Amino acid sequence: MRLPSFIKLPDSRRFKFAPRHFDPIKDELDQRVSESKNTKKKFFKRNRNQNKLSTSRLQLLIAFILSFLIFGWLYLGNKIFIFIILIPLWFLLKKWAKK
Repeated sequence: MRLPSFIKLPDSRRFKFAPRHFDPIKDELDQRVSESKNTKKKFFKRNRNQNKLSTSRLQLLIAFILSFLIFGWLYLGNKIFIFIILIPLWFLLKKWAKK
C-alpha cells in the first residue's frame, strides 16, 4: 500500500523493475499464438477486401433498381410495378428455354 504524498516524482525517477525469467514452454506457446494470429489476420484481410467488392456491387445494384423504379414510376405511373414482376419472369423463362 502506498502512502499519500504531496511530492510527485517524475516518471523517469520512479523505480520500475520488470523481473525477467526465461520459460521455454511459455516462449514457444507465445510464438505459436502470434503465428496463428498473423495467419488469421492475413485470411481475414483477404476476405474483407472481397466483401468490400461484393458490398459495393450490391450497393450499385440496389441504387440502380431504386432509380429504375423511381424514374419508371414518374414516367409510367403504377404500371412500372407490373414490370417488376414481368422482368424476372422473362429472365427465368429465357434461362429455362436454353436448357
